[in-house]
Amino acid sequence: MVSKKKSFVIVGPGSMGMLLGSYLEKRGDVSVILFDKDPERASFLAKHGIEITTGWDMSFRAVPDITTSIEAIKKADVILFATKSYALKIAADMIKGAILRDAIIIGIQNGIAHVDILMKAFPDNPVVFMVTSQGATKIGHNRVFHAGKGATYIGGACGIKAVEPYIKWLQEIFSNAGIDCEAVGDIIPIMWKKLIINCAINPLTALTKRKNGELLEEESIITLMEILVKEVLTVTQKNGIDIGLNISSAMNMILDVCNATKKNTSSMLQDVLLGKQTEIDAINGQIVRIGKKLGCNVPINLAITLLIKGLRKKLPQT
Repeated sequence: MVSKKKSFVIVGPGSMGMLLGSYLEKRGDVSVILFDKDPERASFLAKHGIEITTGWDMSFRAVPDITTSIEAIKKADVILFATKSYALKIAADMIKGAILRDAIIIGIQNGIAHVDILMKAFPDNPVVFMVTSQGATKIGHNRVFHAGKGATYIGGACGIKAVEPYIKWLQEIFSNAGIDCEAVGDIIPIMWKKLIINCAINPLTALTKRKNGELLEEESIITLMEILVKEVLTVTQKNGIDIGLNISSAMNMILDVCNATKKNTSSMLQDVLLGKQTEIDAINGQIVRIGKKLGCNVPINLAITLLIKGLRKKLPQT
C-alpha cells in the first residue's frame, strides 16, 4: 500500500487545513497539495509558503503545492476535507466526480452532520473521519499558530470494516508527521465527545472574547459550561448514544482541553472577530435540532446559538 509516494490533497486552506498540510509536507515522504477555490489566496500561499509557529518554541516553513484546478487533484490518493462544516457539501459536490474511485476520503469537520454528507457524496470510496483537539489559530494569510497538541483520533463510521486497513495506514502517516493519532474502530462516540467540548468552549470564547484557557478564570463561565454540558448529555442519552461520560467526567475532559489549548483562539472566536459565518449551527445548533426531534428541552444551547448568530458583523458587499 505504501510502495509509492502517496499524494494528499487538503481541501480548504484554513487554520486546520494549513496546519495538517504543513506537518504532512514537512514529513517529506508524501506529496501534499492544498486545493483552494480563491485564486488570489492560492497565489499568495504559493509565493510565500506556510509558516507554522508553536506554543513550545518550535517553528518551521512548509511549501506544499497549491492549486485551484480540479484537474490537478484527479489522481490524489487521499482527499482530506478541511472546510468549514457549512461549506462541506458544496466542496464535496465540486470534487466527487473528478477523483479516483479508490481515493481515501477524510472528513475533519466539527459536529456530526459531515458523516452523512461524505458517505452520500462518495459511496464508492473508503471514507474515514478524524477528530482532533489540536489548537490551530490563523494569525496571518499564511501563518498558523499551533497553540496546543490536543488528542487526535481517526476511524470509520457506521460499522464499515472495509476501511480498517486505511485507518491504520493513515494513523501511522499522521503520527510520524508529528500529529500523534490514535486509530479507533468506531469514531462516532468520539465525535460526540468532541461535540460536547465544542458546545462548552467555542461559543463561550466567542461571546467573552477569551482564549480557551482564559475561560477558566471565571467561575460563572465554568458554571455556564456545566449547564450546556448537562443539556448535551441529556440529548445523547435520549438518542441512545453511549459516550461513557457523566457530568463530572465530561467537565474534567473539557477543563483538560482548555488547559491543553490554553493559548488557542478558538475557530469560532476567530470567525466572530473577522465578521465571518460561524459553525454554531453544526455545534450547539445541532444539539438544538436533535433535541427538538427527541422532545428534549435545551434552552441554554438555544440561547447560545441565537446569541452567536447575533454577533456576526455585516460583511461588506463584494
